[in-house]
Amino acid sequence: MRLIQAAGFSPKVSLTDDQRKDMVACATSFLRSGGILTLENWVELGADERVAFDLAGSIIAVEKATRIGLACEGNIGRAAISAEVDGGKAVADILVERAAIDASNIMDKTTVDYSG
Repeated sequence: MRLIQAAGFSPKVSLTDDQRKDMVACATSFLRSGGILTLENWVELGADERVAFDLAGSIIAVEKATRIGLACEGNIGRAAISAEVDGGKAVADILVERAAIDASNIMDKTTVDYSG
């Protein structure tokens, strides 16, 4: 089945910008889920479908690069990646831990003289 039909559009009608955006979203979902586009598939696609798959590939490449960059930033970056799954729990845990460490450091540096 062609992407244009899978997205619910007629291949015989000119697409609107919103429909083109929907096709990009469909192509992105297809590739993200492990879908493979063969050369034979590519040849059978129309111009709008090819553009949609090209943009989808670019979107996924940017997402991967972003995740790699975040992962290289250490714990907070890796936690930001996990936020998609855990709703931000790992980030919150790290921030609470950092706040506790900061508070402890402040307390260690603060001395109060109660003798007087």
